[in-house]
Amino acid sequence: MSVEGGICPIHGGVVAINDQLYRFGADEFAVGHLINGTLPDDDAERWKIVEAPRWHIKKLVDEHLRAQAALRECQDTGRPFVLFLRSFATEHHRMRIDKEVRSIYSLSSLNLQEWLEQHLADDKIPLVKLHGGSDGFLSDVNGEGKVLSTHAHNWLPVATELIQSASAIVFLVSHMTQGVVQEFDLIRAAGQTRRCLVLIVDAQHTPDRGAARTENIAASLSDFPHVFEQASANPGAAHLDGLGQALISLLKGARMKGQLNETLRTGFTYLEPNFVASKDYDETEVYIWRQMRLLRVMFDDTYWAALKAHGIAFEHFTFPGAWKVAHQLYGLALATADVAAIRESLRYLELLYLFRGADFALVFPHLAAQYGEIAQQMNPDGPPDTEARYAQGPDPLRLPSRMDLPVELFMVAEKARQNNAPEQATYLYQAALICALRAKDGDEAERRWITANIARDWAKFQSHGQQEWALVNYALALKLYRDVAAADPAKAGEVALCLNNMGSLQFRRQDFKSANAAFSEAITIRRGLSRDGKGYMVDLYTSLANLGLLMVETGSFDRAHALYGEALDICEQRLASEPGAVLDLARQRIWMSRCLAKMPGRKADGLEHARRAEALLGSVERINPQAATDLRQAIDEVAKANAGG
Repeated sequence: MSVEGGICPIHGGVVAINDQLYRFGADEFAVGHLINGTLPDDDAERWKIVEAPRWHIKKLVDEHLRAQAALRECQDTGRPFVLFLRSFATEHHRMRIDKEVRSIYSLSSLNLQEWLEQHLADDKIPLVKLHGGSDGFLSDVNGEGKVLSTHAHNWLPVATELIQSASAIVFLVSHMTQGVVQEFDLIRAAGQTRRCLVLIVDAQHTPDRGAARTENIAASLSDFPHVFEQASANPGAAHLDGLGQALISLLKGARMKGQLNETLRTGFTYLEPNFVASKDYDETEVYIWRQMRLLRVMFDDTYWAALKAHGIAFEHFTFPGAWKVAHQLYGLALATADVAAIRESLRYLELLYLFRGADFALVFPHLAAQYGEIAQQMNPDGPPDTEARYAQGPDPLRLPSRMDLPVELFMVAEKARQNNAPEQATYLYQAALICALRAKDGDEAERRWITANIARDWAKFQSHGQQEWALVNYALALKLYRDVAAADPAKAGEVALCLNNMGSLQFRRQDFKSANAAFSEAITIRRGLSRDGKGYMVDLYTSLANLGLLMVETGSFDRAHALYGEALDICEQRLASEPGAVLDLARQRIWMSRCLAKMPGRKADGLEHARRAEALLGSVERINPQAATDLRQAIDEVAKANAGG
């Protein structure tokens, strides 16, 4: 059976978030699928989507740290390094088609980098580059790439340091974009033009085939002494002979000069600072932690262990709402680099995959641990506390377990229900129930009674949209009420009330057998209560009327007639001390009339009850005009049903 869990979809910010996913390379689409909830049905395919982003983040972190380690050694020993720069148009082009982002890339740049790596290997000279282009798509062939992941705020100082300190700079260019022009200007400003080897690629051989003439590029670089042109798409030895000889000349006896303070200090991140400071980022984090807390209470073991301890089955739940949102939160947390949210969302995915019997469900803790290792590399001093910043108030599940807390939460949940805030109400009801189940202070009977009240009222709230789950909570409340009533028979009325509510839900679900059992037991309990007790007659009338409606629905008209007759007597008795009982009396006569219309030879009696109900409308209207209008329509209907009797 499906159980939704009261979770709402994210609003706004998704396009801006999707635009930040390019660093996941080919698996930006995997993250996009997670965020948008467009997941394949096949478990193995879905696992690929879940696992792939971690691999790419790990790759980027490792490349960043390898680059810093190699540069630190160069600074300490004076060993030279080669800086590789390029216009990303030589290898990578992104385009948006409708809602999808598509990427086109070539191997031209990768082949050149591989050639450089091989050329420098004997002398163990590191090749360092800045992140961009297809770095998120392709790993270096040997898996030992050294790529600094810079961003808008630190790119300029890092690029400046590297250009000033590099013994040789290899620049692959096909388009004089703004960034490329700026890098050439930095090279000029650093006096490094003679150490820069420029390889110009024909724009027709690049993914971005925008207009760019090699002769125009060469002319703009007339002050650079080492400019080479590559005529074909893939560089071969013939095209690189001159570049190779110039590179050997530059590196012969070279020593690294300058300091790399900013370069070695910069931490890894795959987010742009402008995005982190944006409204989209803030709204996404607020959404993440609001929904995370919903999942937190939904899957808190205290509640499910209590159900199991009381023999209440829930193994049939599949949580389709939580299923979609847990994947979405994982994707959004990846997009915002919120490792705490990544790891917590994986815990809920583990539970959901276990519910569904997926073979790889037990791999999720290992995946979460891997993200923990990445988090340590990204934030050696500890990750930021995004929950404290973006969640609303303290987590009630982490507050001291005292009975005053669930009572307070329950009262706030009731206000949320009254204010038509279903998501908040759902969260608070369940949080209140969990806190009540955890509490150990005060009298045990009182704790059980309060916990039962919370479970019952939460079930009543759920009965309009989460009926299967509501029945589970009614069953829990009923078990607790029975325990309380066993020690204090004066509380038996609460058992009857819970049975009546549960029976009403079962009746709406057309589970007539279960509804009959619930209504019948409620009547038995209420008949046994003291007639002097508060609400005795109203409660008994309600149970009689409910069971009567069920008997009519199932065709047991004689039984319904007897129940309605007793209910009418009670309503008549109530009139002496309770003028408002005239509304129940009128309604009961209408129900009796409808029942008689279905019994052979009883339509005349049914019409008489309709007339008596009509005679009460004046009194009803003085109490409740809208009810009088509704009753008048019902009277007309039963009068027609009994006409001709």
